[in-house]
Amino acid sequence: MYIGRPTNHTKPAVWLDGGNHAREWPAFHVAVFFIEEVGEPDSAIGQARTFHLDQWRSVAYLAP
Repeated sequence: MYIGRPTNHTKPAVWLDGGNHAREWPAFHVAVFFIEEVGEPDSAIGQARTFHLDQWRSVAYLAP
């Protein structure tokens, strides 16, 4: 999932990768929680309004 505003110039990026191994199942929940928090305007992350400065990418992947 790409979160941020499209621009024509390069800017810093944050990559959140969750659950890429079967033993790391809690990491999947962290990625989903992050995606949910970003979508909530009342959450701390949603209020930060840093998305115009950075690009955020989150992958919530489960490989059982």
